[in-house]
Order: sequence, then C-alpha cells, then structure tokens
Amino acid sequence: MKKLVILPASLILVLVSQAQTKISGTVSDMKSHIVAGASIQIKGSYDGAVSDSTSHFNFKSFEKGTQTIVVSNIGFKSVEQVIELKGEPIEINFALKEEVKFDQTNKGNLNTVYLDKDAKPTDKATQLVIAAVFSF
Repeated sequence: MKKLVILPASLILVLVSQAQTKISGTVSDMKSHIVAGASIQIKGSYDGAVSDSTSHFNFKSFEKGTQTIVVSNIGFKSVEQVIELKGEPIEINFALKEEVKFDQTNKGNLNTVYLDKDAKPTDKATQLVIAAVFSF
C-alpha cells in the first residue's frame, strides 16, 4: 500500500519541478496598430506562438534562465528581447518597425518589400498606392 502512495506523490513532485513559464503579450507596429500573424519564438527552441487577429499571443515553455525572444513578421524588422524565465508568468508587448526598402532590381527575400518607382501602373488604385508610398 505504501508503494501505491509513493508513486503518485513522486509523479506530482516531478510535474511540479518541471513547471512551465507562461509567456503572453501583444504585437503592434510603431503606431499601435495590430500586427496579426507575427512569429514569437524563444531563440534556439521550438517554443513559440503566432499573434492572433487581435495581436495577442501566449504560449508555455519549459525553458529556464536567460532566454531571447525573437519576434518577426514580413514587412517588419525583427526584434529580439532578453528575458529571464523563472517559472512565473511573463507579459511582454512588442512594437515592430516597418521595413520598406527601395530597389531597382527584381531581387528580394520574404523579409523585404521592394517597390519599383519607375513602374507604369495601368489602374488608378495602383497609381494612388504608389503615389502614397513614394510621398513619405
């Protein structure tokens, strides 16, 4: 009978010692607009989440100690933030800066938006968008 009591008590002790840290927060741009679909991840691990349509995210991690959270999204500069994971909930909010690069070539990658200011768009909506982009 004592063995039956010791086994569940041992399992509870192991589960408590393996406490997870809940990490939650929001991702916005520099003007406090919602950024949905941003990737939030603990660098070097598989722990992370994606911001929802209201810019919120949350996930749990077994990682401990000093860790780096990386936040990225297409069209924005990636942000890294060092945090200390101690098993206690953490709330952290991120503001991403837009990344727009102008280039005359057709080269590019998924993190960069390239616009050709010499393009001759045929529809009025495209002309207005290009005019607005190049006026700032």
